[in-house]
Amino acid sequence: MDLGTAPLFDLTAPAAVEAVGSVAVTRSQELLASIQQRRTVITDQEIATVREIAEWAGEHVVADEADASTLTERGLDTGLPLAGPGAPLVSDFAVMELSALLGQSLDSGRNYVGQVIELAHRLPRLWARVLDGEVPVWKALRVTDSTRLLPAEAAVFVDRHLAPYAHGCTWTQVDRLVEEALVRFDPEAAEERRREAQDHRHVDTGVDNVGYDGIAHVDAVLDVADALDLEQALARRAKLYGQLGDDDSLDVRRAKALGEIAREDLMLDLEVADPDTGEIARTVPGRKTELVVHLSATDQTVGRFGNTRTPISVEQIKQWLGLAHTSVIVRPMIDLAGS
Repeated sequence: MDLGTAPLFDLTAPAAVEAVGSVAVTRSQELLASIQQRRTVITDQEIATVREIAEWAGEHVVADEADASTLTERGLDTGLPLAGPGAPLVSDFAVMELSALLGQSLDSGRNYVGQVIELAHRLPRLWARVLDGEVPVWKALRVTDSTRLLPAEAAVFVDRHLAPYAHGCTWTQVDRLVEEALVRFDPEAAEERRREAQDHRHVDTGVDNVGYDGIAHVDAVLDVADALDLEQALARRAKLYGQLGDDDSLDVRRAKALGEIAREDLMLDLEVADPDTGEIARTVPGRKTELVVHLSATDQTVGRFGNTRTPISVEQIKQWLGLAHTSVIVRPMIDLAGS
């Protein structure tokens, strides 16, 4: 053996492998311990920060609403209602100073200070658990975004029922509790919110953003009664497709079912009755689906969707032509420019 080139330590030997593995495990444990220690330090710093911001806010309270706007050497200082009803007003100039210190915009600073004030003054049980390290700071602050519009009694209700379980609750549970509190303690506001929500109903079929894959992304906000009927119709028809041998996934079958329901509706003539006599005044005829395809003079393997001028696979077009319960009019257009 050439002792000059022989390794001093054979890394393939069992003892060497075991030693290397032991070193790796030890290093991994050290890193995990270091990460845990750093996370503990960060958590402690977050708790200390919100505690001091709450104390700082207490030093800049505008005690009387009648004095909410006061003239100072810097101009007009306004006491801001950053949290919900019953929480103290805080000097706007003070918030400006703190926002600059935190490196936040004024709006972000106002929101952050408002979260802390809401937590400390209107959700005292949850606040106590935060200070004890039992509920993450970020989670408690996010809860305040939902409670700031509640009346004082409603905030007490949420705090009493949420605080013991805040560490493990979901946002859906928080939203439901806040909604219940609003209905209990401010039914007029709850009803107004309900009416506003009804005005936000909409359906966007996404036909203006179709790409080469021929997929439209539908977005809808429905009344729950309409949503339940739609759910039942989709579930029933998707199940039937499966029983008839359609081996697509359930999600795909539901999507196809929605299109089929629409096509069946378009086959019907809608009758419009006179509101006074009840007699049929006119008929809205069912429409045919019209597919406009632009074909290049040099390349007829790819078309363009008429609505968006985006490329469409010819195979996709063939699939559309095979849809049941539909009448498709194809209008080829030779695009001499090839665009």
